[in-house]
Amino acid sequence: MTQEELGAKLETGAKNVQRMEAGKQNLGLHSLAKIAAALTVDPMSLLAPPGSGLPWLRDGGRASLLRALATVDWRSASAELPRPPGSIPFLTLRAAASPPIPNDEPEVIAWLLPPKEAPRTSARWFVAQVSGASMEPKIPNGSLCLFRPVAGNDYVDRVLLVQHRGVADLDTGGSFAVKRIARVSRNKSGTTVVLESVNQRFKPIVIESRTDDELRPIAELDRVLWSPATAG
Repeated sequence: MTQEELGAKLETGAKNVQRMEAGKQNLGLHSLAKIAAALTVDPMSLLAPPGSGLPWLRDGGRASLLRALATVDWRSASAELPRPPGSIPFLTLRAAASPPIPNDEPEVIAWLLPPKEAPRTSARWFVAQVSGASMEPKIPNGSLCLFRPVAGNDYVDRVLLVQHRGVADLDTGGSFAVKRIARVSRNKSGTTVVLESVNQRFKPIVIESRTDDELRPIAELDRVLWSPATAG
């Protein structure tokens, strides 16, 4: 099948097909399904590893994350499209529970459209992957989690995604971490925050800061949407 013929079946131009083949086009699940139908193949066969002859799907694992999320029936739209009404972003951010993982500035993988039975979300909700074993079994390593905005100022006993820029020995290896807030105490010299893991093999992290800006609460865990532990 030529690029022109595939483009005609997809109702797009040959140049867009070229972009897909060159790896320059983000593809949501809906697009993958249309391509699979046009090629008369199983959609799962398009989620190919390096060396498969499909370079436009070698996207650093993004396709596999979308495939995982598809098991919980969340529709997606390409990140290159305008944000659909009612959608939330699926971010490249990998929040480290442990071990060290580099974190870059997060980008949008796709726009997600929660099903009707999902919690009512807003523009500030998002989905991201949590890596590491320190929050197991509550958050299995590699889980895709739904996060909601942090409400109120009492963070104790809540599982938060936090960002920390000033302490080199934070065990995440990056600026983002998911931990339970065990204790927050303030005095004239600053604030002390104790970050606690669910997995008892990991020691609590004590952060002492002079300003509240050093440790920022970004979002609160709403639920685990998908985890390798429950994958079939």
